[in-house]
Amino acid sequence: MQSPTGGFSGGPGQEPHVAATYAAVNVLAIIGTREAYELIDREKLFEFFMRVKQSGEGSFKMMVGGEIDVRGTYCVLAAATITNLLRPELTEGVAEFIARCQTYEGGIGGYPGVEAHGGYAFCGLAALELLGRTDVLDVDTFARE
Repeated sequence: MQSPTGGFSGGPGQEPHVAATYAAVNVLAIIGTREAYELIDREKLFEFFMRVKQSGEGSFKMMVGGEIDVRGTYCVLAAATITNLLRPELTEGVAEFIARCQTYEGGIGGYPGVEAHGGYAFCGLAALELLGRTDVLDVDTFARE
């Protein structure tokens, strides 16, 4: 399901998607062999990540032309971490985007200005942990919720 343009899709003939890419990279990492890891075209994968990154905002679309939310951010950063692609141009502005997703009650929404949700909270916090940037959150308010 690896696309020739980078990323992985959920099935034959489908467009690459960051959630499917996250799952595929994790499966290959769980297999844990050199052969499994070498199946990943890392440069094409990085190009895909940069195509779904929203310049100047720090967010990622779930797929080219898809929706933006913090799930995509986590999926990209987790897959990039596993494949050693966590480069400055990929991470620029990402922590600040996630910080803008924190709501007044402390949780994290899918996008700035929307309601917080437990799944988004996990994705946002985990992504910030991968970046080593949990400092951008109001952790006291987050932990209270």
